Amino acid sequence: YDAYAQTSWISKDNSACTLTVTECRGDRISFEVYNADEDIKLIINNLALEKGEGDFDSNDETMMAGTIKINGAKITINFVDETYTSGDYILQ
Repeated sequence: YDAYAQTSWISKDNSACTLTVTECRGDRISFEVYNADEDIKLIINNLALEKGEGDFDSNDETMMAGTIKINGAKITINFVDETYTSGDYILQ
C-alpha cells in the first residue's frame, strides 16, 4: 500500500469531505478524513488492513466507527453515522 502514502481523495458525493492517506507501512494505514462544511477531522492511525479492508472502532479519540476498503482507483469508506460522508472517494 506504499503507493497510497500522502495521496488525497475526495468524496464522490460530497466535495466537502476529503480523505488523506498520511502513512502506509506494510499492511497498515494511517489516514485523515476532513469535513470542510463542519470543520471536523477524523484521524485514524496504524489501522491493519486485510485484503485492502479494515474496520475502525469509536474510542475516546475518534468517537467514530466504520470500514475502509482500498480498491485501486477508489477508496470506499462507510461510517456508522452521518458526520462524514460514506461511499466512494476518488483520487484528487
